[in-house]
Amino acid sequence: MEDTVKTTSSGYANGPSLWLHAGEQDDIAALNYLSHRLLQMDSGAIIVITSSFQNGGSLIQETGIHHIDVPSASGSSVQDFLNVWRPHTLIWAGGNLRPTLLRVAAQSGVRMILVNSKATDFKPKGFRILPDVTRKTLRLFSELYAVDELAATQLNRMGVTPNRIKLKGHLQSAAAMPIASNEITEELLSTLTGRTLWLAACVSSFEAKVAFEAHQLVMQRDHRSLLLLVPSKDTDQQIFLRMAEAAGLRAACGAEGALPNAMTQVYIAGSYESLTACYRLSPVAFLGQSMDNNARGLDPFVPAAFGCALLYGPNVSDYEERYSGLAKRGAARMISNTDTLAQAISQISNPEQSAKMALAAWEMISEGAELTDALVEKVLDHYDEMGRPA
Repeated sequence: MEDTVKTTSSGYANGPSLWLHAGEQDDIAALNYLSHRLLQMDSGAIIVITSSFQNGGSLIQETGIHHIDVPSASGSSVQDFLNVWRPHTLIWAGGNLRPTLLRVAAQSGVRMILVNSKATDFKPKGFRILPDVTRKTLRLFSELYAVDELAATQLNRMGVTPNRIKLKGHLQSAAAMPIASNEITEELLSTLTGRTLWLAACVSSFEAKVAFEAHQLVMQRDHRSLLLLVPSKDTDQQIFLRMAEAAGLRAACGAEGALPNAMTQVYIAGSYESLTACYRLSPVAFLGQSMDNNARGLDPFVPAAFGCALLYGPNVSDYEERYSGLAKRGAARMISNTDTLAQAISQISNPEQSAKMALAAWEMISEGAELTDALVEKVLDHYDEMGRPA
């Protein structure tokens, strides 16, 4: 993240902004998705996301969204931030309140909403000589959304009146749905009809080797199975074509304008940009960037949103919580080598099994939709009140 005033001097030219703050690192993903939803409804919105985390995970890159450092604790720093961005509303996610920042924002007329409030965020102090600053700070919020009954009770114990506490769970931590490329043509789709498909997504050379060897085993059980393979972003498709042929597989490469036929066993996508289109086609996806020693994983919520049953390797540190949650629900399965990948593909390619896994994934990524929808509507209504067309 960058210096606030220096990097945002031209960011507010079109009007006031919506300010989102992540009190905890886990809140960043939910605020990213909330931002995406708002921009879908109002492409002219200006959204500022602040946090104190140098490593915020995968930050959404979208016009109108600005990720910057939270202002320092001094009142002048906060006022400089407010002068630059002119936020009309602040949605603060999680705990770790900053009393000075919130007090100055409230005095400047910023409307403030607290979300993702947990029972552990605000513990009342026992014996107090001075007034509890946290209690006073909580009173600055016009609405407070608790994740569960325990959190709501804790807010009430901190002096928040029940009529200001709403119980709507967590914000939704889904992934923004990317637009599929036009690379998957009707002509290509017609060649895939009747074939059992599975996808190796964004794979490295090592992961492609594992996928090719696994596909040889899969074809022993289902000779009509077709592997769709999308190389990692900076890899030449010709390398994978030669690897497939060296493994004894009949392959076609989209980069050469080739289409699979009834005898094709591996189809290598023409470009990385076709990845989302392949997610849409494939009921089962092995997610690359997860088996190499220095791998950190792809965001599994993207293919989950397309209805894929998910397989992945052990190295997914960037999205470990998401993979773990999907695996616990039976929506994803970790594999460790060629044999476990082949076994999983053969089992999950059963339409009933893949549909069951896809549904479990969808249920997870849909959690929190009620609160996210409510906040989107609330912000858009506030735009109307301000006289700004949404």
